[in-house]
Amino acid sequence: MNRMDPGLLELLRCPRTGGALHVVDGVPWPGFPSVEREVAVDGFLVSEDGQVAYPIRGGIPDLLPDSAMVRASVSG
Repeated sequence: MNRMDPGLLELLRCPRTGGALHVVDGVPWPGFPSVEREVAVDGFLVSEDGQVAYPIRGGIPDLLPDSAMVRASVSG
């Protein structure tokens, strides 16, 4: 289980949406791509709309745009 300082989590914002982020220890959403990673991922910070996930590696959130995983939209 990933533990982040609640005070730090309150300060962090999604670089894409500007909204709050929350910690997810497992897969951020159903159908999340399973990708081999060189560095183990401890969890994810997910935007409040649930559309963007940022990996947490070694207890450090990676909020770089290139590291963001965007949920594919389903058009109907």
